Amino acid sequence: TAGVATTTATADATVIQTRHRIPEAPLHTGRVLVYQVPIPEPLRFLEPRETETRRMRALGEYGLMHVKLYEDIARFGHIATSYAYPVKVNARYVMDPSPTPKFDNPKM
Repeated sequence: TAGVATTTATADATVIQTRHRIPEAPLHTGRVLVYQVPIPEPLRFLEPRETETRRMRALGEYGLMHVKLYEDIARFGHIATSYAYPVKVNARYVMDPSPTPKFDNPKM
């Protein structure tokens, strides 16, 4: 083990691991939320080449994702994604928090 104390009390934790939900209480400075997600690369459905998705991430080029979301709005009048709803974290990183419900996305 890493020699780190464990707890089930979210308020006492410094590292919080989750699969589904974001804690209701706001996280304070120095706390980290770690997501277990089934699809670690949300760009994979838009660009199948690993080398290309790595380049896109390095350069922060998420144009394909923006086009996909725009096409949904143009075609259906709203973003038609019901799961794997993309989010941008720290104004830089696109991630797929699925199976986290999309109503939790603003908390990110």
